[in-house]
Amino acid sequence: MAASSNAFGRTPRASTASGRKSRTTSSLWGSNPSEIICAISEARGISPTVGLALVNITTGEAVLSQICDTQFYVETVNKILMYEPSTILIVNTAFPPNPKSNLLSIVEEELPDTTIAPLDRKYWSEKAGLEFIQTLVFREDFEAINVAIEAAHSLRIRYQPSENTMMIDVSTIQSLELIQNLHNAKSKDCLFGLLNETLTPMGSRMLRSNILEPSCQVENILIPRYDALDELTIKEDMFFEIRKALKNFTDAEKLLTTAINDVLSVKAFVNAVPLVYEALAAARTDLLTRIRQICRPELIQHVADLITSVINDDAIAMKSALDMRNQRTFAVKSGVHGLLDVARQTYKEANEDVHQLVDDINNSSNETVMLSDKVIQELLDGIRVHVPHLFKVCEGIGLLDMIASFGQSVTTRDYVRPEVGDTLALKAARHPICERLNPEHFVPNEVFASAQHRFQIVMGCNMSGKSTYMRMISLQQVMAQIGCFVPAQNVNEKSLTIIDELGRGTSTRDGLAIAIAISEALIQSNSLVWFATHFQQLVTMLYKIKAGPVEGRSYGLDLARAIGFPHSFMETAEYVAKTLEETTERKKEASQSRALLKRRKLILNLHEALVQLRNCDMDDDALGSYMKRLQDEFITRMGEIEGAVQGRGSESIEEAG
Repeated sequence: MAASSNAFGRTPRASTASGRKSRTTSSLWGSNPSEIICAISEARGISPTVGLALVNITTGEAVLSQICDTQFYVETVNKILMYEPSTILIVNTAFPPNPKSNLLSIVEEELPDTTIAPLDRKYWSEKAGLEFIQTLVFREDFEAINVAIEAAHSLRIRYQPSENTMMIDVSTIQSLELIQNLHNAKSKDCLFGLLNETLTPMGSRMLRSNILEPSCQVENILIPRYDALDELTIKEDMFFEIRKALKNFTDAEKLLTTAINDVLSVKAFVNAVPLVYEALAAARTDLLTRIRQICRPELIQHVADLITSVINDDAIAMKSALDMRNQRTFAVKSGVHGLLDVARQTYKEANEDVHQLVDDINNSSNETVMLSDKVIQELLDGIRVHVPHLFKVCEGIGLLDMIASFGQSVTTRDYVRPEVGDTLALKAARHPICERLNPEHFVPNEVFASAQHRFQIVMGCNMSGKSTYMRMISLQQVMAQIGCFVPAQNVNEKSLTIIDELGRGTSTRDGLAIAIAISEALIQSNSLVWFATHFQQLVTMLYKIKAGPVEGRSYGLDLARAIGFPHSFMETAEYVAKTLEETTERKKEASQSRALLKRRKLILNLHEALVQLRNCDMDDDALGSYMKRLQDEFITRMGEIEGAVQGRGSESIEEAG
């Protein structure tokens, strides 16, 4: 698989005509509604550099990103759309009466439903911003953006560069149905719905963000994930123990970043960590052993001790209002706070004679709750010092949950591990969504693309499966680059481009001209291309996705026959069409230039096959047998080319005679 891919071709707007998606449908911060503020700063130049700061008010997390963009701000807009902020802040000098900046104009055009507000230039101070970050951020997070600090910290800030991930624009996300089904927003018939076997909110959020921004880091990210997934699918006992342990986790990330107002849920989270540590005891791959290290009980022992010293052992999180009030009354242990013990005893005594002492009960209850909250707040202040460790555990749990979710999917659906290389090759590949909907009716297909076979044109009548085939390739690429196995029997340059029916809304002449021009540009780009079209002038038509011409491309004759044209008319039309086609093909096959192209292509194919063999792991016998077959095929096909040229020469001599 082409794990180094960093771009996806745009699909036609017509394919995403279902309308603008609802907010948070594909946000990197998850599907639950969040209040997200985005600030944009721009350094002017020939190639503008854009700084983004996105703050999730709901979870208390910030993301900083710097993008070297073009004058059209494609990557900037794409990054903003991925997070779907409710408000965008831009320096006020970019607004009228000053000349409106190009960046502002493009953002307004691309995000018409988002509030875009001017902010006075005094708030765009680099020094002031640095001071704010120094005051709020975790030490560990701030070190990641190479600035030393000496302050108390409570906010998680991550620096997220734009490189090292595949860039998928929003229209492609919709068209490929990565996060949401185009026809039914509640349906699970999308890639996220297919792969989401996660058991924790952290795992679900991580899966969503990985699908939207698949990794291009093969050695550091993808290979360790493949190895970990391999181990989980082999060690069944460990896999089930991990899945069992993951069921105990609450949404700790949200609890930790919303003033940690539910200490009992934090308690449940902390108590669940050792279960994951034990479940990973048999792990041997690097990724799983790293996650186990992150979940070492000693790292969260201080938090567990703090909670144990204050909270009763049998206190658990509640949902109903009455249960939550009783929880607040009795959760704190006796002996922690003297006045709290007195107030609670008064409440107990008054509660025994509820009808006579309603007022006393209310007063003592309120005092008990107030003092309990004070104790809990002091406990939270103690826990906050250890919050960075808890966040690391959250990320480890999220990653483990995502990998285990892949394990659940691949073992029940017969997926295979992809091999990362310079060639995109799939044997018996299946469309993952179509396969789930119609497992008995979907026909697997082959896929091959390399430096010598970069441009693939897919032709066929309407409803023949062109778009489905190309979406299958795209979905498999995304699956491979998030660390999941793929639905195929597996055998990749920088970009993968999918063009579906380019120019179909124009006249035949204009559409063909556009298609040819775009084709030439894509060939020059060296990307891997699948190009679906109705324009027969671009290529010899094929049926199943394999090399070689097929008979019967006269759709017009088929239609005329179905309508009921006279038999004599159809016979004449078929004879003329066949004669013209044979004449055209004979001229193509016999020409010297055509023969030269065929020889060149045959040699290039042989060279590519030899390069592939150099990197394969066949044993000597298999390698020798394959090379002998390769040699025989080369000699046979070269002989056919030479024979066709000589035959044409004999015909010319006879005609002259």
